[in-house]
Amino acid sequence: MLDRRRGRAGLGGQRRERFRRAGVSDPDLMFARREVPPLLARAFRYVPAAMLTALVLPMVVAAPGAATSPDVPRIVAAIAAFGAAFVTHSTLKTLGVGMMTLWIAQAVAKGIG
Repeated sequence: MLDRRRGRAGLGGQRRERFRRAGVSDPDLMFARREVPPLLARAFRYVPAAMLTALVLPMVVAAPGAATSPDVPRIVAAIAAFGAAFVTHSTLKTLGVGMMTLWIAQAVAKGIG
């Protein structure tokens, strides 16, 4: 059943009535009143950094096309980005420093090699 007010699929009449009897006016907000335990909330703070590390680290350590030789410009850029993140605590500045360092390191490597 399409809920025309919200523009998405809504609950059927019987299910919506069960939620109303349970004291929930809007089923979408059923979990909004509940609080996350402090330990879990603390763990959730580290999820973005862990996911970014899991995505970026394989690209930095392993060069595309070569299983044994590391990509030195990427490693240099990753170290510079880590330093910028540690000092500034700014995502935008970290990305900027990392990208600029990568481009400069690639240009230097291309000029040397």
